[in-house]
Amino acid sequence: MNTLTESKSFAELELIKKGPNGIVYGIIRENRNYFIKTTEKTSGTFLAEDFNYVGGVKNKFDERYNSYAESIKHLNMKFDKAIAYYEKDDFNRALPLLEELSTAFRGSAKAEEVNYYYAYCHYSLGEHLMASYLFDMYAQTFPNGRHTEECQYMTAYCYYLESPIYKLDSKNTYKAINQLQLFTNLYPKSERVKECNNLIDELREKLAKKAFYNAKQYHITEYHKSAIITFKNVLIDFPGSKYEEEIYFLIIESSFLLAKNSIRTKKQERLENTIDACHEFTEKYPESNFLKQAKNTEQKTLKLIETLKQI
Repeated sequence: MNTLTESKSFAELELIKKGPNGIVYGIIRENRNYFIKTTEKTSGTFLAEDFNYVGGVKNKFDERYNSYAESIKHLNMKFDKAIAYYEKDDFNRALPLLEELSTAFRGSAKAEEVNYYYAYCHYSLGEHLMASYLFDMYAQTFPNGRHTEECQYMTAYCYYLESPIYKLDSKNTYKAINQLQLFTNLYPKSERVKECNNLIDELREKLAKKAFYNAKQYHITEYHKSAIITFKNVLIDFPGSKYEEEIYFLIIESSFLLAKNSIRTKKQERLENTIDACHEFTEKYPESNFLKQAKNTEQKTLKLIETLKQI
């Protein structure tokens, strides 16, 4: 009788391992032969009779070995075969072998390399989210492993690859930024830090673009007060973005239109806010392509202020 926390007990059930897919594998001794089997149970006490032949009874001899050592040796041969497929870019053949080996070699000396290639196999097949998960599992399982820094980076890079265009959900974009920042914190002297910072800048620019066009939509639909608020939030959240100059100009336009259409008690204050926005813009961007329009809006605002004084 064995429990999942034990690796070896009585002769009938020689070895049990739980894979990342939740399936429990066992090496079962039957008379003089050893079989690799699986069970639908996932926890508790395990008996030899709980396990079934891989592929069913008709395929029982596919995983039959003369000794425990031979069964382990067979797994080593599968590892070599999996790596050969991987190096030939035959990832569809390498993947099922590596998945099987990731379970069979858990806790052994080969586990680190199996998990490394298993993650890269998913990555090479374009399964970036699964690959990111596996790279992260490697980094957590082998904090001092030979590939840990690389896998920590790949965890983030896979999320970067899954970051969609700016119009779509930004969830993976934020995850990529967080993981890239985590990498730079963990490995500040790594040669990959520069690349991480470049990717972070690129992703933040994508978020800035999304925020800018969301704010601009308020301006287009004439919700000028909301436009001013969201434009200012973009400036706070994404300082130095390439949209900054246009945002300052659109704040002038939204401020003017808001003031122009305001009730008398609020018009004076809002017109003065427009003048302030004009001054801030001209100081920041004296050579701007929007400068002529900004000056024109400033003149129209001053005329409205003079008109109010005469009423």
